[in-house]
Amino acid sequence: MQEFYQSQKGKNIEILAVNLTAAEKDVSNIKPFVQDYDLTFPVLLDHDGLIVDTYQALTISTSYIIDTKGIIRKRIVGPMDKERMTELINSIE
Repeated sequence: MQEFYQSQKGKNIEILAVNLTAAEKDVSNIKPFVQDYDLTFPVLLDHDGLIVDTYQALTISTSYIIDTKGIIRKRIVGPMDKERMTELINSIE
């Protein structure tokens, strides 16, 4: 995701990662994870489980492609890589 994020800078594409903090065993691992992987996109914390409820994100990882109008275009359960993310973005443009 970091590679994709870097390659898309300035192209009206944003990545927001959401940690399902309410289900996290040890929240102290989040910050070191972000640092270890040099993540530069925002990593938000869902302390109250609102994202789980709103988006039905029950499986980790779940990704959503949301257009500029806030419409969910795709929901993908499972890991993502740069190639898959590029295909998904190209499919909705």
